[in-house]
Amino acid sequence: MVLPSSPPSRVHAFATRAFAIVAVIPSVALIVFLVGSLILSGGQVSESTRAKWAVAAPYPLFVMPAGVLIALAGAFVVLAVVSVATARRDDVPGLRGLIGPGIAAAIAAVLFAGMTPERGVRAGDMVWGAQWTAAPISALAVVILVVGIAVLSRRSSIGER
Repeated sequence: MVLPSSPPSRVHAFATRAFAIVAVIPSVALIVFLVGSLILSGGQVSESTRAKWAVAAPYPLFVMPAGVLIALAGAFVVLAVVSVATARRDDVPGLRGLIGPGIAAAIAAVLFAGMTPERGVRAGDMVWGAQWTAAPISALAVVILVVGIAVLSRRSSIGER
């Protein structure tokens, strides 16, 4: 007989929802930048490319500040710790669902660093902005989630024996 599980704690529910919302911000900003650049900046999405048609708004459409990406990544880490610390074995599928947005946020940080470099540093033919520093912080949040999922899964498999 399988007993119904109790609902997640309020802290866990808040932390996982907040992580999901905060984690999609860099990805959504990247999509807005790319689509906006295609439409308004004549298809120019980096300094090394040229406008392919009439320009309604000059490139770059906007620059995502490194400080914003780093602050969001720091929030990912805190929310990942809270999400894992307050999770039960029934919460593992929900935690797995947070891995993708965390990875997407790290990728978005690297792409922003290459496309709209803030305080850029030249590396060969490319200029890298400070935004890339948010990527390893976001990756840390993903590692915390993965380790937390592994620990919770191991606990549940040991508890079932």
